Amino acid sequence: METLIKNIGGICIKSLRDAILDFGLTDSDTIVLHTLNFDDIVIEHRETYRESIRIPFILLGVEIREDKENRAFRDKILIIKNDDASKNYSTVQKEEYPPFETFYRCGWCGNVVDFDGACLSSEKRSEKIRLLEKFGSSINVKAVTGYCCEHRG
Repeated sequence: METLIKNIGGICIKSLRDAILDFGLTDSDTIVLHTLNFDDIVIEHRETYRESIRIPFILLGVEIREDKENRAFRDKILIIKNDDASKNYSTVQKEEYPPFETFYRCGWCGNVVDFDGACLSSEKRSEKIRLLEKFGSSINVKAVTGYCCEHRG
């Protein structure tokens, strides 16, 4: 296992994508980000794609994770080549563990909605309902005012 610290300029989804390609990273490698940089990526993903980031966050087959051990420097990436702890998540079944993201439900009617109360596509809604039924109380659920009931309050 080899670790490298690299400066890639501003840390954003595009610069991470470019770094993966430039350094020839594979699914056995991991990029670790300082907590504040990882938070920036989560916010950028939410603003760009209008949905919560999935954990584990996989970009071009490479796991991008938050530094829990204070090894990564702010505004730099820590690359772990041939990371023994990294899993090839394409072979892991999603149903083996509860999702780590927060699920949102309308506080008025209980409808499953997005983080800002927006209605989900029928496919996403069905998937979230299935996961709620399977994992129940092990999923973090927050109540928001959904667009379905926004005039009730």
